[in-house]
Amino acid sequence: MPLTTLTISRRLLLAALLISSATVATAQVSQPQLPPAYNSMVRLGVDHLAMPEHVGARYLGQYARHLLHDRVVVAGSVGYLNVANPYQLGGVPYVVQGRRIVRLTTDLTASYDFLRSATQALRLGAGPSLWYCQDESALYTNQTVNPDGSLASVELRVARSQRMNVGLNILAEYELALGSRTALGTRVGVASIRHSGGGLTGILGLTLGYRL
Repeated sequence: MPLTTLTISRRLLLAALLISSATVATAQVSQPQLPPAYNSMVRLGVDHLAMPEHVGARYLGQYARHLLHDRVVVAGSVGYLNVANPYQLGGVPYVVQGRRIVRLTTDLTASYDFLRSATQALRLGAGPSLWYCQDESALYTNQTVNPDGSLASVELRVARSQRMNVGLNILAEYELALGSRTALGTRVGVASIRHSGGGLTGILGLTLGYRL
């Protein structure tokens, strides 16, 4: 039986629909799955703090939120430092261990990334700091020595303080991605926190981060 023009048109339309459906299905199957966007990061690290009268290691934890395609990062961190505080007695080879120097630190830093890179970041940032400071400094020492050279007695007067200090932190950071979710970073900066000796605190640190 000869095919009419209407029948041929219907068959061609049906074939076209089948081909289109198969093409769409194939495209949907073959489309790669994009990795999720990890916009948060948890970091652990250690800072070398150079205070006016003491130096020591501050251990810290940090939570950071990455915004605007990683160009802006807002990070909050907490840290702890506990260092020895010896007093050298003049004239005799003796050292008295004073009360340890303690810092409990909280810092909020907003930074901007100057590199348009998926694997590297170079940031400069600043923000407020709130530190608990426990200090002790010697005001006066006097010692009595026995005839054989041994120490008979020590008179020691100290000034102690415990206070909450508010200041400013300024940090420069370089971070290198080790994988899709891990990164190694180094940072240098200062904190304008008032200590018993006054002045600024230098910061030099290393961090390891994991994206969430």
